[in-house]
Amino acid sequence: MKRILFAVLLVASCLAMSAQEKMIVHEGSSYEAFTLANIDTVYFSSDKATMYVSVSSAINSIAVAKIDSITFGTVEESSADYVSVVYSGTSATVTIPSALKSVVSSSTNGADVTITSTGDAGIEYKLSGTSTDGSFLITSDKKFTLYLDGLTLTNPSGPAINSQNKPCNIILVDGTTNTLADGSSYDSKDYDQKGTIFSEGKLFFSGNGTLKVKGNYKHAICADNDIEIDGGTITVTGATKDAIHGETFTGTDGTVNITSSGDGIEAEEGAVNISGGTYTIASADDCVKASYDSTDVSRDMTISGGTFTLSSSGETGTGLKGTGALTISGGKITINATGAAGKGMNFDGNISLTGGTIVANTSGAAYYDSDEADISSSSAIKSDGNLLIGSNSSSTVNVSAASTGNGGKGINVEGTFIMNGGTLKATTSGKIYTYSSSLDAKTKAIKVTGDITINGGTITAATAYGISNPTSNGYDGAEGIESKDVITINGGEITCNAYDDAINSANNLIVTGGKLYCKSSGNDGIDSNGTIHISGGLVIGIGTDSPEEGIDTDESGGITITGGTLITMGGQMNSIASLINTSASGAQRALVYGNSATSGTLLHIQDASSNDILDFTMQKTSTQNYMLISTPNFGNATYSIYTGGSYSGATTDFGGYLSGGTYTAGTSATTFSFTSSGQVVTAGNTSSGGGQPGGGGGFGH
Repeated sequence: MKRILFAVLLVASCLAMSAQEKMIVHEGSSYEAFTLANIDTVYFSSDKATMYVSVSSAINSIAVAKIDSITFGTVEESSADYVSVVYSGTSATVTIPSALKSVVSSSTNGADVTITSTGDAGIEYKLSGTSTDGSFLITSDKKFTLYLDGLTLTNPSGPAINSQNKPCNIILVDGTTNTLADGSSYDSKDYDQKGTIFSEGKLFFSGNGTLKVKGNYKHAICADNDIEIDGGTITVTGATKDAIHGETFTGTDGTVNITSSGDGIEAEEGAVNISGGTYTIASADDCVKASYDSTDVSRDMTISGGTFTLSSSGETGTGLKGTGALTISGGKITINATGAAGKGMNFDGNISLTGGTIVANTSGAAYYDSDEADISSSSAIKSDGNLLIGSNSSSTVNVSAASTGNGGKGINVEGTFIMNGGTLKATTSGKIYTYSSSLDAKTKAIKVTGDITINGGTITAATAYGISNPTSNGYDGAEGIESKDVITINGGEITCNAYDDAINSANNLIVTGGKLYCKSSGNDGIDSNGTIHISGGLVIGIGTDSPEEGIDTDESGGITITGGTLITMGGQMNSIASLINTSASGAQRALVYGNSATSGTLLHIQDASSNDILDFTMQKTSTQNYMLISTPNFGNATYSIYTGGSYSGATTDFGGYLSGGTYTAGTSATTFSFTSSGQVVTAGNTSSGGGQPGGGGGFGH
């Protein structure tokens, strides 16, 4: 056979009609062409296993076993500088430019293409055409580029594209749509194959084309290295496990649409960093996840830009989840978690929200976790570390955290919570979740195990306010803002409406500035199990009827007022006076006023010269209401109280407190006086502690 081939070659070379006449060696669907005029000699190895073609003193070796045929004629050789792979049904054609033939080899089996490259970095491959039973497997010593140029490829028994060893740059050619799928089971191989697109090295996506991927076996896109997306439209129409799975994930641009039975995007052994792009992810598990459980590399999630629409439907499913920290400094993020005990954000480390717009909603109820022997609840934002909102007072971050399921939390923090700026809206509307008589989960708008410190920004918190018969209907314990330690308010504006305590501190409550409005429809407006210290700001506490109060502490003399304005309404009077620390240095005077109250009616206090001291719109209706009022405007003087009338031109209107405008007199109610020896006086319709309507009595020093 070899002698015949050699004889044919000699004859053909002698009869060459032109410089274009070629010897064409066919190897499957690929070929190698040699210009006859340039062939020096053709010979075989001693074992006849290899044919050598010497062209202009350059030796080309060809395995005889791979030769299907040898023909002679003209052939149009590609002038391209890339390897072309064209799929057509059950076959594929591979064209290798002459300049790359010494470092790139190929083999085909039907439409299964195998490429081996030993060349330098940067070799390019263009894949196009259609096959429902094909694949592309490449082993490369150096990083390379794949152009997907209108490729439709399904491998029913393995990955559609499998890259071994080195980084792979996938460019989605402008204006093209590329569709890839794998089978529900894989044939066993001696190399890794974990998804429809799989790479041992880094995967980098760019371009302006479209890629559609379905993962029927495991992952849709997977790398045992990093994955980065910098362009194109990538749509995962389904994945049995994770849609995109890599060691780390980086997103800078492009559009990613995911539907997955597993995680949407998972970084298994590192960090997630996203600075741009559009992400629409519907997952039965976690949407974006940094799951690495070691500390030897960064495992944090950082988002500085991009638009996110994240939907998680599975039990304990989460929008953003990580074992490290989360930092969001920009972007627009919308999360909906509907599964039982679902989370909008759930991180083992600290959460820092300093920019962007974040909306996190959960609707799943709590449930009893038998493995943990405890209740697991939904939380819009959950941190086992600390939570920071706003880097400073000028921060523009906007955060909304809502939970509608039973036992849910808007904000749930195991460490400390600091807010410096921006806006936060935290709400719950679910009922208490009861597992047993001794184990339940109550709804909380903001629940913090450590300290809460508010330096600036705007907070709106609400839980089940105004619901008829909330206790009997299952809303008991629905508090607005709760800390198991100290709450410190130095600035900002806080508005909280709740059924149970609007704000509750297990230790001390300290107010040095800012504005605080707390209203409860079933308990105290402001409650501290320790002491309360007010030295500045505006504090308004509205409790329900007796025995609840507008402000309450467990300690006699536990309320110290040395500055600021305090206005409370509640149903209990007897204990109010005893709660005030009258011996504190710089103690500010306070009034306990008993009255009937009608919501929306004005309360006006003026001095003997008709100067405004305080104007307030009543925040509840009660047949017997008791108010605690303290303002720096009180001195050793006599004051008159008016009810009704009107107020116009207010420059400050917060929680019923009015200032900067003009009061038009209503009805004179009573008067009261402070003396140099009295820090607290009573007035109005009181049952103890002082005078009757028309006069006042004092106590304290």
